[in-house]
Amino acid sequence: GNAENFARQLAEEAKRRKHKVRVQGLQDVKPFESLGQETAYVIIVTSTFGEGEPPDNAVDWWKWLSDSSRPGDLFASVRFTIFGLGNRQYEHYQAMGRGMNKH
Repeated sequence: GNAENFARQLAEEAKRRKHKVRVQGLQDVKPFESLGQETAYVIIVTSTFGEGEPPDNAVDWWKWLSDSSRPGDLFASVRFTIFGLGNRQYEHYQAMGRGMNKH
């Protein structure tokens, strides 16, 4: 969808600037705990569906990320940014991007 297309555009721009890049859907980032251990930067591109739900490929990631039993400092050393895609006319505009950034 749009998020995947935008992620690929970002990756192409990063490659042009001589960065090593890997594009993955959130469903393929396993184990979740390893995110950032071998990565200098993490860029998450996501959309929001319906009443603020994650896209299908991010459901498990979101459940894991928002689980209160997960250590809170797990990503303390990860340099990241989140691009939330959406339409401002929707009630839950950017809900996933904002929610992921909060956790």
